[in-house]
Amino acid sequence: MNPETKILYMTNGIFLQRLIHSCRELLQEYPFVVLAEVHERDIDTAFILLALMHILRNYPEIRVVLMSATLDNNLFKQYFAGDHIDRFLNK
Repeated sequence: MNPETKILYMTNGIFLQRLIHSCRELLQEYPFVVLAEVHERDIDTAFILLALMHILRNYPEIRVVLMSATLDNNLFKQYFAGDHIDRFLNK
């Protein structure tokens, strides 16, 4: 990483550790979070989704992209339940 880094790739485990130890700095530097394969639920992904649910309530400017071959929009809409969520999920 250097000051010119625009995209940062990391494993779910590393991302979770960064969220735990330096959430504010990470999200100020990288305001978009892209999670791939969210249907493959493991413990790290579950904790990341829980953390993101709380983060979105405090930092509504953060943008989250959830990618999955079998994504159930309604399931994630209910999970992240908030007034603003309709703008981002297809019906």
